[in-house]
Amino acid sequence: MERKRALPESIAKDVEEATSSLLPKKSRDAYYKELNYFNNWKQENNVSGVSEDVVLGYFFNVSKRVAASSMWTKYSMLRATLKLHENADISQYSRLIAFLKNESKNHKPKKAKVHKATLKSQFPAK
Repeated sequence: MERKRALPESIAKDVEEATSSLLPKKSRDAYYKELNYFNNWKQENNVSGVSEDVVLGYFFNVSKRVAASSMWTKYSMLRATLKLHENADISQYSRLIAFLKNESKNHKPKKAKVHKATLKSQFPAK
């Protein structure tokens, strides 16, 4: 097993900057916010590390509060940040993916309400 050597501070800063630049610039804060939610949940539940059981437990908890479509968004953000910071690839967690798909199966998306006045102004009668 190879030991990691301590990096000089200047290189460590460069690595951190390069790592954070891998996330979408406009939504980087949202990605880190989701990672913080996950880490806080782990701390509240006295859990350490990242495993399929841990992530599945987190998403089961999240499923009580948000719609299935939002869970997929959270999954995507968490997948990206955990891969960068924990070197964990949650896309390989088959039970997690099955859980998310199962939650999506019964989800009925809400249709946006369209006002007739809006339609008439956009599509005038001929």
